[in-house]
Amino acid sequence: MPEKEFLNGIAFSNLAGSRFFNFLKLVFSHKIEPKFYWRAFLNGVISAILSVLSVGDKFVYFLVKGKLKTMHPPIFILGHWRSGTTHLHNLLCMDERVGFTTTFQTVFPNHLFGFHKPLEWLMRKMMPATRPVDNVKLDPNNPQEEEFGLGNVMEISYYNWWYFPADWDGILDNYLSLEKLPERDRNRWKKTYLKFIKRGLLHQNKNWFISKNPPNTARIKILLEMFPEARFIYIHRNPYEVFVSSKAFFKAILTPLQLQHITDDDFDAHVLKAYNALFDVYENQKHLIPANRLVEIGYDKFLQNELSYLRYIFTTLNIKLPKELVEKWQQKIGAKTHKEKNYNFSPEIISLVNNALGHRIEQLGYKKLAVGS
Repeated sequence: MPEKEFLNGIAFSNLAGSRFFNFLKLVFSHKIEPKFYWRAFLNGVISAILSVLSVGDKFVYFLVKGKLKTMHPPIFILGHWRSGTTHLHNLLCMDERVGFTTTFQTVFPNHLFGFHKPLEWLMRKMMPATRPVDNVKLDPNNPQEEEFGLGNVMEISYYNWWYFPADWDGILDNYLSLEKLPERDRNRWKKTYLKFIKRGLLHQNKNWFISKNPPNTARIKILLEMFPEARFIYIHRNPYEVFVSSKAFFKAILTPLQLQHITDDDFDAHVLKAYNALFDVYENQKHLIPANRLVEIGYDKFLQNELSYLRYIFTTLNIKLPKELVEKWQQKIGAKTHKEKNYNFSPEIISLVNNALGHRIEQLGYKKLAVGS
């Protein structure tokens, strides 16, 4: 059996990169089903070993943390999963001035200054070449969202639902917008998130952070408390497409991570509930952002003229646009071979989305489909 195939057969998951005490806190706060005992045990053993090895990381970080004296106001890309956030993030991260959370930092946030090289080598051996469902290229140094990484540092993470989908309701209520958390825990989250960002920037020798983290769509208020001068880009997509794409993508990611089962009906219901929760908080909080620091765009229109929209984003947010960055975009866009999927929605999907999101569809500027259309 080839080495990569063998390693992929072992039940490693993101949770293996968690601090061990954080790992224990998670597994003792949720019920693990017997079928997944071995998966939890294996990841716990790796977590314990890596936690011991993280002593070197803490020592080096203590020595270098003073090098990051100032941070430029960050840029936060907001939007539901599968709404074009990844594509937009990848384009903006081509700017050599910015730092971002990498896939490596997401899995091993506690090892940026210690055993980085051997862990990156191991990660390259284990991870597939492309992302499930959409065949997006994967690499340890590619831009990634922060939520998994935060979940490996502390227990307050919306992405805990990937491990414990049967407890999705409570995780969503407590860890999506963070509004129901006690003030002490919100402050702890803010402190941890800021340190997470700073460590990532130091690791990349940057001082300007650009984030793509869908749960942050419901955290505008708390983000502005942390970064009053932050800029925001909100990207949206046809809700029918978002639901179908999210469902397929979430299930593909869930399979190697879950420590609990969830029925298909419950899964669909939670995907739609999360969509409404995310949209509700965004609509209620976006007025807190000054007009010259928020850009809202539709994914379908963005794809029709990407370069014009990228220029529009930089102009609206009053960010200098280097000529060399535009040239990079032109080459990237010109070489793009990926084609968007053409969706054919079943009557069941249309009915399901209309019942749950009917009031959202036209509000976002999309056409509400009739069953049988």
